[in-house]
Amino acid sequence: MKLHPLSLLLGCLLLLSACNRELDVPARGTIRFTFDTETEPVSERKSTRVDENNVQNIHILVYNQRGRRVGYDYFTAANNYRLEVPVGSGYTVYAIANTGNPTLFDDSRYNVQSALIEMTTPPLFLWVDIEQASHLLLSGMQTDIRVTPSVPGHESDTQVSLTLTRLVARITLNVGTEPNSGIAISNFQVFSLPRISYYLPRPLGGYPEFENEIFDTYPYPGDDASRNDTDADWTDAFPIQLAQGSTAFGFQLYCYENRQGVNPAITRQRDKNIHNAPLRASYLLVKGTAPGYTSMNWRIYFGANATANFNIKRNATYNYNIILRATETDMRVEYQRQ
Repeated sequence: MKLHPLSLLLGCLLLLSACNRELDVPARGTIRFTFDTETEPVSERKSTRVDENNVQNIHILVYNQRGRRVGYDYFTAANNYRLEVPVGSGYTVYAIANTGNPTLFDDSRYNVQSALIEMTTPPLFLWVDIEQASHLLLSGMQTDIRVTPSVPGHESDTQVSLTLTRLVARITLNVGTEPNSGIAISNFQVFSLPRISYYLPRPLGGYPEFENEIFDTYPYPGDDASRNDTDADWTDAFPIQLAQGSTAFGFQLYCYENRQGVNPAITRQRDKNIHNAPLRASYLLVKGTAPGYTSMNWRIYFGANATANFNIKRNATYNYNIILRATETDMRVEYQRQ
């Protein structure tokens, strides 16, 4: 049968249309990830119950310049982290480790970058739950990633190295008493601990230089997930009883960031007390007795120094060496005479 020229032309157009649809498929590239952790050397770690560097499982999320998710996967105990995404540039990569929840970011809301930035951890039921099966939550990010097309048979993966940091701070307490003071410590307790945290960091004032300072100069509280006006966002540690006649103890705990700011008016240690501290600042309360007193309590506020600073930052380590004294001239000490 002889085809009409119009039929031949239509067939060609259909063929060209099919070819064009195939050419519209975006090219793909593969990102190969490596990770390291930003923590102290092994010789400086005090914890024996928690592996601060171990990655048991990890979510990797990739967003484009418009803030849309273009790649995502969850890995467990993998040695080879690879993720295929469309070829492009200006990508931002996030990694969140040790959640233990493979479906945490499956919800379509996390297709938008802003939703991930606003995401908080589940509230802690007990303060010790911050140690996720003896592992800590970690997160990391890198911006301005360019992904090139993968070439079969060639080592053409885009290489991305991410530094993971702890969501929590580590606080180590070494508490003793003044020699020959007769002080006996009964128990101690840590108060005002955040129950939630953002997965991703929010630098003080939006400036990383403030966040990275050892002694902060930024005077205002941080934009933390636990809100000062929400009681449900806060918890206290368990009180820990000591043996009768104890004169010293050591203790370590982890807590989410609690950046309550800096009060530059405090220039003496004794003035870092309940009258000058922010409402939700974290502190240690030690209870005991001393000769001539039926009770004596010491309240010590945490922070980067012994005076003006009330900030507890993620991925930071705070070591406190404290000597308790029986005194009536220090507002950090509450007492009851015999």
